[in-house]
Amino acid sequence: MFSNSFKFCRSLLCVAIFTLGNINAIAKSAISSEATAISSELKIAVVDYPILFSESNKGKELIQKLKTKYEPMHKKIQGHSKDLAEAEQKLQVNRQSLSLAEIQKENSKIKYDYELLQIEEQLFQDSRVKDEEEARKSMQTDIEISIKKIAEVLGVSLVVERNSILYCSKQLDITRDVLQELNK
Repeated sequence: MFSNSFKFCRSLLCVAIFTLGNINAIAKSAISSEATAISSELKIAVVDYPILFSESNKGKELIQKLKTKYEPMHKKIQGHSKDLAEAEQKLQVNRQSLSLAEIQKENSKIKYDYELLQIEEQLFQDSRVKDEEEARKSMQTDIEISIKKIAEVLGVSLVVERNSILYCSKQLDITRDVLQELNK
């Protein structure tokens, strides 16, 4: 009697597994066909923002303005750095002829000048980064308008930034089209 009820439970279990397996397959099939329908309606494209910024006419103009503003500052900082390195070398060369007090005084001056140089470099970097960010923001609206125009013309329903994707076909890249629209 125990073996008959065991056989019955085993048969019932097999029927349940078979039924659940079929339900699972049907559900997967329904989801798959819905995903296929959605993907056939969805056209995706990518754009490369750094290229749009650096190769557009407005972007090139902004980059040149930033370069004109910051290149002299950068050269000044490099000059200060070079002067400090020379002062250190001079101190090393003249070390034998200087008193301990003179060496300490020169070391303190060099250390103080290095600290000022670090502050100057940090202020320079902060200012440059802020201006670059503002330049990008000033172009953002123009880039978005150009992307929207090209997407509508090409029937694209989703545009993604290239840097956020691991791989995409070159056929999906509309950067050059957007760049052309941006430069109109």
